[in-house]
Amino acid sequence: MSEDAPLRQEIAEELRRRGVDLVYAPGTARATLHRGADQVLVDLDAMVRAARDRGGLGAVPGVVRAVLEGPAGLPGWLVARSGVRLSLESLHHEFRDTLHAPLTRGTTRVLVYADPEERFVTWISGRTLEGWGLEPEDVHWAARSNMASLLDGTHVEVHRMRGRRCAVFQIDSVFKASLLLAPNLRERVAPLLGWPVVAIAPCRDFLMAFEDGDPAWLPGLADVVMHEHAGSGHPVTTEVLRCSDEGISALGAFGEAPPEPDDAGP
Repeated sequence: MSEDAPLRQEIAEELRRRGVDLVYAPGTARATLHRGADQVLVDLDAMVRAARDRGGLGAVPGVVRAVLEGPAGLPGWLVARSGVRLSLESLHHEFRDTLHAPLTRGTTRVLVYADPEERFVTWISGRTLEGWGLEPEDVHWAARSNMASLLDGTHVEVHRMRGRRCAVFQIDSVFKASLLLAPNLRERVAPLLGWPVVAIAPCRDFLMAFEDGDPAWLPGLADVVMHEHAGSGHPVTTEVLRCSDEGISALGAFGEAPPEPDDAGP
């Protein structure tokens, strides 16, 4: 039994004591919390880490309370505005009324809120916007601005890998892969790699970008993509992504190809 198992069990029991039902996402550490009409998607691993960091089992009620505070577990807009982000996610989730937009056969862009320590990432729904009294474009504008600031604060190093220039993004954030969604991506990487660029984002804390060109070298990335994707608690995609002025597209995928998306999102 994992040493974190008692914490995970106590978190689940504390949620149930508060009238919250958990629906687990298969194969991940994520779960949707249902309390009446409200839904909050949480990363249970993050909740376990937070309880452990705060002292163990005795900290569980406070951690659960932090998740459940406010409408849909979120603070008011004046506080939440600085924490809204765009998250690059696997398309293999149940999104319901979450504000999302599929990008490729394997990925989608989700509007989210993260607390300042990035311990909890909550997918934003239309119900959340009603509570804030906002239109989707207002929140998307703030999310894009925050993603641009995140990329501006990221140190980008250039190396050579398999004979090509490669950009490595030096940032400790659960939104590292999501930097591909930053509106200033071209501004940051074009002087280093040219434009368009090719990128891999096998999990949420892994991102590498390469100069575009002859795709014959791409199979050499298979080992690192499959290893990172399989070993992560939050995998994103095995696709090789191309970022251009037209947006994000997939050149192909390692392993089994993702199924065709059947949900276009709101």
